[in-house]
Amino acid sequence: MIVKYNKIVRKIIIVLVLFLLLFPAHLSAANGYKKDIVIKEDGELRRNPNFITLTIEDPNLSDDCILIDKDTKKEIPFYIVKKEKGRIKIRFKLNLDKGEEKHLEFRFSTGEKRSILPEKDFSFVNYIGTEFYGISFEKIYLIALKDSDVNVTNREGKTLFSGKIKYGHFKRIDLASPQSFHIVSTGPLMVTVSSIGKPGKNMPEDRSDDDIMSIIGTEGFFFTHSDIFVTSLFDNNSVRVEDSGGELIYKGTLNAGETIKRLGLYPSLLYYRADKPVLIQYGKFDDSTFTVIVPYLGFLYGYSFGELGIFSFEDNTNILFKGGSRTEKFNLNSREFKLIEYKGGFEVNADKPILVYSLGKSSNFGGEEIPTLLGYASSTKFNFVTGKISFKYSKGHRRLISVLSQTGDNSVEISGEVIKSIKVTLPPLGIAQGESDKTTSLIDVSSEKPVMVFETSNHTDREIFFNLIPVADKSIIVTIGKTVPVSSTTPVKPQKPSSPKKPELKIPEGVVGKVLWEFRLLPDRFKSFVDNIKILPSLLKLGKLPKISIPISFKLPKIDIVLPEFLAPVMDKINPYLPSFLQGFNFILLILILLLLLILVLVVVRRKKKAGLNVSGGENLIEEAEINPEEIEPKIVKPEENLELSSEETETKEETKSEVEESLEIKPKEEVPLETKPEEIKPEEKEKEKQTIEDLFAFGPETGEVSSKETEEILPSEPSHVQKEIIPPSVAPEEEFDVSILKGRVVLDRKALLRIIELDLFPFLEEAYVTEETIKDLPLKFRTSSKLKSVKLTKFEKSMAEDLGKRVGGSPETGEALALALKLKIDKCI
Repeated sequence: MIVKYNKIVRKIIIVLVLFLLLFPAHLSAANGYKKDIVIKEDGELRRNPNFITLTIEDPNLSDDCILIDKDTKKEIPFYIVKKEKGRIKIRFKLNLDKGEEKHLEFRFSTGEKRSILPEKDFSFVNYIGTEFYGISFEKIYLIALKDSDVNVTNREGKTLFSGKIKYGHFKRIDLASPQSFHIVSTGPLMVTVSSIGKPGKNMPEDRSDDDIMSIIGTEGFFFTHSDIFVTSLFDNNSVRVEDSGGELIYKGTLNAGETIKRLGLYPSLLYYRADKPVLIQYGKFDDSTFTVIVPYLGFLYGYSFGELGIFSFEDNTNILFKGGSRTEKFNLNSREFKLIEYKGGFEVNADKPILVYSLGKSSNFGGEEIPTLLGYASSTKFNFVTGKISFKYSKGHRRLISVLSQTGDNSVEISGEVIKSIKVTLPPLGIAQGESDKTTSLIDVSSEKPVMVFETSNHTDREIFFNLIPVADKSIIVTIGKTVPVSSTTPVKPQKPSSPKKPELKIPEGVVGKVLWEFRLLPDRFKSFVDNIKILPSLLKLGKLPKISIPISFKLPKIDIVLPEFLAPVMDKINPYLPSFLQGFNFILLILILLLLLILVLVVVRRKKKAGLNVSGGENLIEEAEINPEEIEPKIVKPEENLELSSEETETKEETKSEVEESLEIKPKEEVPLETKPEEIKPEEKEKEKQTIEDLFAFGPETGEVSSKETEEILPSEPSHVQKEIIPPSVAPEEEFDVSILKGRVVLDRKALLRIIELDLFPFLEEAYVTEETIKDLPLKFRTSSKLKSVKLTKFEKSMAEDLGKRVGGSPETGEALALALKLKIDKCI
């Protein structure tokens, strides 16, 4: 009995020990999980606004989940699009700069509560992507926002286009008949379909052809037939619009709600860039326009062409409309539509998702792709309102509803205010069509699998102009990591991306190279020495010392010295500054050596002059002559707006140029023989002595990558409405510039490039390199020229460029050009 009792006690003890060992581990594992997410912009575009949709799968998913920006340690609110067991689809706003990479962390089952924002804050249509499904009745425009390989196939599998489209260019596909198609691209595209032709073609009744499309963004290209209306959504917004020929259409600052319009432009590809989001409505404006707009964050500023329609997705939607002196507040329920007669700039605010219809006053022959509540292209359910019917210009005018299926065996139904309900099963890229003969009729579309919906007129050969909404955008790369447990004993701390390693600057080989290198470091050595004198008062007080700057080429040897304890805090403060002081002493020693050498040279020259040179007759040929440097040295005219050059600027440039020559030790030309008089020296020979600083580029780091933007197709422009600058004959290029220096490979700084463009010398360039910052503000025709190549400088190279600019007495832009020449090993820099 006692033995049996002991066995029972032993089992109980074993169970307790196991419980105590495993229970804490269970508690730790139950504290939740996380997934690291990396999102990178790879389309070479500034994405603002930008919304990301992600699907996350994990068996441990629960209702409590949160998204964190690991760099800023701030929460990113998201909207749950769809949720199933072990699977969640979320949508969130994440603006990205060109090439930017964001590091996020998705945590779940941790008990953390996320912020919940209304649906309207996640509703937005993005027309940029890499995969599209669509229909077109006449023409397809493929607009490349990056060099892209594009493939377009129709329902029968026939290739409509396959090839490369370069950045800032478009490809037009002319269709023999209405077709459905599928587009896949390696880079970001915008796809526009159009049936707009020239006046008098296919329109015998009203002799017009018009429709308007709209986009919201901060940078990109779009194709317009004639007119543009640009409205800023925010105050103090710098906006620029130019055509494919580089001609400036508009440049200025707009406040929220302000609109600029340009009418009667030649059909062309336009480029726009803004600091903050703008709404652009474009196409061919008349009284029959039709475009559908999804507001940004629930509000919208725009321009109405006669009537404004508002469609509500949900019940009890509160809406505020403002137009001029007119203000209206009203409430709409789900699937209700209100039409407001108004022409001009307007403002709309809503507390729930809505669609805004910008309509012409008379009728609508145009068409649009209908977005979902959140702005997606495809869904299994659509509710919307059609455009208006024309009773004046067309007999038998009807609204045409086209439903396109991505996949096969898809049951589709079109109902609502249609002439006849349609229910069919569609194959891949199959189309179901319904018709309505009522103005602004309410339509319902449902399907088993996702479909796209297009609302047009039954006059498909005219007045149709709209953009396709992409189904995917692989130019934004998303990487979702593995699930990792989160322990309460080790709280998750946002990790900052590791800072890039600082590259080492290569010191040139050879005695001459090293000597020249040391001479170029003299200004920095002196500046370091002088700046760090300021630490002496702080050192005496043992206070906080200021920051220091040490050129990376200088290294102190490591010396292990055991110091008394009381000196340790003092030496800790002094040690970082010793290299700077030693550099200053080096500077003083080098200056003294230079002064001694200069004195020796002057003594030698003076003795030679005193010796003179006598000829028969005992006459001394050495004559003292005063030569005006301005008569010998060429004048460089600075390209100012008023094309005037002050004497002070001329003197500054001459001093800067002489400093460059002295710092680089440019070897002078051969001395003029004593038999030749100074008056006979030609100015052209003096000018050649000052032309080049080739010695600076005798060495340099390895060549980096160069991005080239070439021109493939550019439409002609109408005569410019912007007055061009006229260059006076006094600055004619043949008098001021030797075009031979533009031949071959050459590096240009910003001022030199602008001067070359101003003097119409750009055609003489063969292969020019500039920094990425320099090329940004140029007109499009220069940015896309094959002669001009942009190179991105690293942070280290930029810091080196700043030092180079100071050493030659020039601007930071000059320093960047010199750094670029070193990087590419090019010996010509202007």
